[in-house]
Amino acid sequence: MGARRDHDVEGYIAASRVILGGFFGYNLLLNGDLRYSRANEMGLLGFGGDRRDRRSWLKEGSAAVLLNPHWAVGVEYREKPDNLSFAGESDWADVFVGWFPNKHVSVVLAYARLGEIATLDDQNGTYLSLTGSF
Repeated sequence: MGARRDHDVEGYIAASRVILGGFFGYNLLLNGDLRYSRANEMGLLGFGGDRRDRRSWLKEGSAAVLLNPHWAVGVEYREKPDNLSFAGESDWADVFVGWFPNKHVSVVLAYARLGEIATLDDQNGTYLSLTGSF
């Protein structure tokens, strides 16, 4: 497919901040990352490629409004490189709502816009996660 290697190392810098009462009186969680990578589709299609084989700084970020201790709504974004000529690589974005009825259970519903993945267009859809811990 044109990837130059099947494994690699990447680095990232991340910063997060909670702004109390920062969004119309609700708490606001902000997160930003810079990822230094050459991963194709997060590494699933290898690393580097025939179009470009060097690492680049890629932007990622998220914002969530914490409506109360049990509910959150937000958005996420992830920039992706375009190293392979056989397939374009789309940036990823999603919107989500999370419900946390207690410290052991969480439910997250999201709509993800993933675009083109490995020549397959419109890889967009709904995501549901139910997590339990003890």
